[in-house]
Amino acid sequence: DARFINKLSYEEATSLAENGAKILFPKTLAPAKRKNIPVFVKSSFLPNSEGTKICQIAKEELEPRVSGLALDNGLLTIVGIDLIHFEDKIKNFLTEFNAILIMKENNFIKYKFPNNSKLHLALYSLHGYLFSE
Repeated sequence: DARFINKLSYEEATSLAENGAKILFPKTLAPAKRKNIPVFVKSSFLPNSEGTKICQIAKEELEPRVSGLALDNGLLTIVGIDLIHFEDKIKNFLTEFNAILIMKENNFIKYKFPNNSKLHLALYSLHGYLFSE
């Protein structure tokens, strides 16, 4: 149920890469960011699709959003822009699954799940909860 994202900032794409996205190596974007060169990521399954443009985005253009969820060894990472706007919503939701907040930054939040049997249900439910709009 992945959703298409038209445009990502360099920071957001780097955060996705550092937190589990397998499309880009985190350091790949550094030279492009330094020279303000846009990077385009496209699907090999849909080569005619527009793809995602990674570029410099003005602060006033950035709206708070969740752009990705990554799951690895009982650790859920939520990546996005200004996640502080979603913090209470995410916290209240994940409390039902006994998730423990282990790290919080402006562009990502990490939760540990003590019970791995609930992990995939929590991820699926959280995806629907955050991206249903």
